Amino acid sequence: MAKKNTNNDPKNKKGSKKKSNKKALKNKPKIAAASSNIPWLPIAIVGTILAYVMVFGNDFVNYDDDIYITENPLIQNLEIGNLFSNFYFSQYSPLAMSIMGIEFKLFGNNPAVIHGISLLIHLINVALVFFIFKRLTKEVIIAGLVALFFGVHPMQVESVAWLSGSMKIGTYALFFFLAILNYLKYLGEQNKSKLLLSVLFMLLACLCKEQAVVLPIVLMAIDYFKHRNVFSAKVITEKAPYFILALIFGVVTLMASKSGQGDNEFIPIHWSMAERILFAFHASAMYVVKLVFPFDLSAFYTYPRQGEIPAYFYLSPLLILGMLGAMFYSFKKDYKWLAFGLLFFFINIALTGLVSIMGVRDVIMADRYIYVGCLGVFFILVYAIFNLKNKLSFPAQYLLLAIGIVYTALGFSRVGKWQDSVSIFTDVIKKESYADKANPYLALPYNNRGVELKNKYKKLDEGMRDFESAIKSNASYASGYLNRGNIFFNSNQDEKAMKDYNKVLELEPNNDKALSARGAIYGKRGQFDLALKDLTAAIEADEYFLDAYSNKALVLMYMNKHADAIKSLDKYLQLKPRTASIHDLRGVCYATIGNLDKALQDYNVAISLEPNQGAYYKNRAKAYRAKGQGEQALVDEQKAKSLGG
Repeated sequence: MAKKNTNNDPKNKKGSKKKSNKKALKNKPKIAAASSNIPWLPIAIVGTILAYVMVFGNDFVNYDDDIYITENPLIQNLEIGNLFSNFYFSQYSPLAMSIMGIEFKLFGNNPAVIHGISLLIHLINVALVFFIFKRLTKEVIIAGLVALFFGVHPMQVESVAWLSGSMKIGTYALFFFLAILNYLKYLGEQNKSKLLLSVLFMLLACLCKEQAVVLPIVLMAIDYFKHRNVFSAKVITEKAPYFILALIFGVVTLMASKSGQGDNEFIPIHWSMAERILFAFHASAMYVVKLVFPFDLSAFYTYPRQGEIPAYFYLSPLLILGMLGAMFYSFKKDYKWLAFGLLFFFINIALTGLVSIMGVRDVIMADRYIYVGCLGVFFILVYAIFNLKNKLSFPAQYLLLAIGIVYTALGFSRVGKWQDSVSIFTDVIKKESYADKANPYLALPYNNRGVELKNKYKKLDEGMRDFESAIKSNASYASGYLNRGNIFFNSNQDEKAMKDYNKVLELEPNNDKALSARGAIYGKRGQFDLALKDLTAAIEADEYFLDAYSNKALVLMYMNKHADAIKSLDKYLQLKPRTASIHDLRGVCYATIGNLDKALQDYNVAISLEPNQGAYYKNRAKAYRAKGQGEQALVDEQKAKSLGG
């Protein structure tokens, strides 16, 4: 007798469906239907705005904002071609820098507007997070609460209020989320154009920041959550374009890191591989702890002193191993919400953890590294509290909203810490765990605060004390000597300045700023050959270093090599064309070699840029007289006199 084909038995089909539904119910928390009528996305948006309402009063900070934004000629001049064809300070983020360049083109060097755009990008990301988790879970309340936590959490402030962080992180996340959202649309609609869009958005994300290379693994985690066979031929084929992009940009990132550009600041302690692995575990564990309980947040988490690793660091691997154990247990028990949340977190911090193991950074961890990965923790937190609903005496959403309000208040407070370089680095120094503040990694916060006190607030004595503290913290910290030397240089204490610049070059032979400054001292002394040698070396160390070009031009002018000085000024103006003083200086060079027409062109540009500088009219008057145009010369002479030129 032939066996009955049970696969066609309607009863068996019904039983299978019931079993599947039970699994689905196990993964889905019980949520009151009334909760879906609450406007969760507007709540998340308004909460985020409240948390960041003070950001418009914040300034740029001298922790990369100067290098990557305000002093970056590729951004200031919006040289998109150069941005896409070159690495800049060992990084490749041409699209992010192009977007920032457009902002500067439209709004100028206005920190309030730039901060406003940064917040706008963050708000768009909040909305994208909402739509992603709405499609993922089919629950508006879960999507809204995850979006709220993402928007207002104080650990997110660094990635929004710190503009050089926002420039890359905010934009990469925007395209990263768009890639995920279009992939989810593809899964729901089976429309291949959505899949193509998703791949395109991954490309744009990679052009903003290298962290986007983890996207294909994130999409595989989504496949798992959506009950797809992750290792089927169809699913793997879908991921092929993503993995190809990840491979290409992985290679590009390695090439950028080996390009030789950037700040080679001295790392005071050389940690062993075992210690670096321990630090990676510690950072990963502290991300989770601080995401749930955001205390002692800092813009600069310092390493411990040599031989003084705190005992609690050794507990970190236990927490991470416990989380990994929970992830595998959730696979076994089919708790997809828990497995997916843990996967999302670990995938998105994996790259930064690997980098910190392979080479020590100046901080042991950074809030900005979990801008995207935090969603995994928030997702678990929301799901877990809803699953506790029967044990609570009130609706779970009230507890979650209360947590969101606390995070909003803490986020609001954290934004204030980023007001400027003095406020943020004062916060860092206060939170240093060693009472004597004698941590070699604290040299940078002291130094950068000193620079701001000197330059913005004109408090030279306080700035000098900070530079002394930086040197005391780490006797091999070159920037401390450099900035102390600059104070000596500006007060005409050239011998002391020269001693500090020599110390910098002993520590960092290719330090472009010290080479340029020492070259300027040699120029003042009339040692022109030595000056040219140092200034040429400074330009070779950093082809974008403007001061080196102007100092070199001045030395060449003193040597009566005005044609060569013009070449140096040409390069300066290629990098920063709207600099009136350099146009005026080049005009003097042209006038000296007899090219009066070129000189007048430069003087005209200088006056159009800075019409209240009497010296420019005086120089133009000389050129007019040399050309026999006495009437025009007289007008300029009178204008110069009225302006005190």
